[in-house]
Amino acid sequence: MPVVPSEMKEAVEDRAALEWAVSVGGVYVANDPFAVDLGARAGLSVDLGPVFEVGVDGTGWHDFSPPTEACVVLSRQVGIDACGVSPDVSYPESELSASIRFFPVSATLQHRWTGRLGLSVGVGVIHTLDDYNALQVRQTDPEYASTADQWLPTTSIGLLVDARHGVLGVRFRVDSVQHVEAINGGTLEMKTAFQLGAEAQLWW
Repeated sequence: MPVVPSEMKEAVEDRAALEWAVSVGGVYVANDPFAVDLGARAGLSVDLGPVFEVGVDGTGWHDFSPPTEACVVLSRQVGIDACGVSPDVSYPESELSASIRFFPVSATLQHRWTGRLGLSVGVGVIHTLDDYNALQVRQTDPEYASTADQWLPTTSIGLLVDARHGVLGVRFRVDSVQHVEAINGGTLEMKTAFQLGAEAQLWW
């Protein structure tokens, strides 16, 4: 029976072992000129080898947009969009996604830090709620209530930048997330959110 050198055995075991990471961070929707949506994100990832990773992320959103009622009323009075933009009449409440990540570029940085650049492709679901104040309708209106609370499928593609030192890491990411939403009781609207995120990671 052949004898395997200890160095080679350790290398094979290291390559076969899976690495896991938990992450927490924040995310901001950068391309909506009217809504100000900030979220808190938590995730779980598993590193499948030198260049592949899969993970799941959950995000809770909060809308910090200014009041829209006065803007909507004024727009109706003058017959044009007095706000300069069309008010977003719905906002995200929560989001769950799963993705596969590919890291073709990696490098060793100073002070034992390692870095890598990658792409992600994913699918998920998003929970949206209509803004009754912006719509200027009653919550009991059956036409608007039918689409006021929705769970919708999403697709996403993203760019990832990682830096890691031992079991600690940071990740910066830009994700383009798309979903089709029914608003105003039935109008379909395609939405694309450019999400900017930063996360702290713990690996084991």
